[in-house]
Amino acid sequence: MPSIEITSAKDLNELVLSIGFSAQRKVRALKEILATESDCLDALRMMMFSPDALHCTEDRPVPLFEQITQAFNNLATIEAARWVFVNHPEIKGVRLNFGTHQVFDLESLEQPTVAAKVFAANDPCNDRIEKYVDHLIEKAPEIPHRYVFFNCPEFKSICRQGKFEKEGVQVWSLLGYQVTAWMP
Repeated sequence: MPSIEITSAKDLNELVLSIGFSAQRKVRALKEILATESDCLDALRMMMFSPDALHCTEDRPVPLFEQITQAFNNLATIEAARWVFVNHPEIKGVRLNFGTHQVFDLESLEQPTVAAKVFAANDPCNDRIEKYVDHLIEKAPEIPHRYVFFNCPEFKSICRQGKFEKEGVQVWSLLGYQVTAWMP
């Protein structure tokens, strides 16, 4: 999964557009599966395992289910980057590390000033927040601004979630699956 360097809100808007166009293809693939598969378990199997959709940020096929998960995690990371640009105007750019193979999902470009883990979930109050807070404590003790951001439908505003914080790692809810509008 690629790392993408972002230096402006325009770059973020272009990423949202790319994910939006990918979502259009995803919906077409879903309509095709539902129109052609009479067996509901076969339809679900195709969504789970058949590489009928395109990856959100790369030109390679992935299962539809995986693309849906990636899309919302990527959109959450984009919204976290917007938050960082607004709240840290001294930051000249961020690196978005889409995927699970990187140490941080979002980090400042120039010097290690900001590091974040980001995710989208139906229920963020499981052990995932605590796991990510602990990860940042262990892997980024010297970085002054450490964050866990999450997107969840039940959270309707950008709000600090102090009850999950420890050792200087802040936890923020983003707008529940709402991102900057895109035009098809």
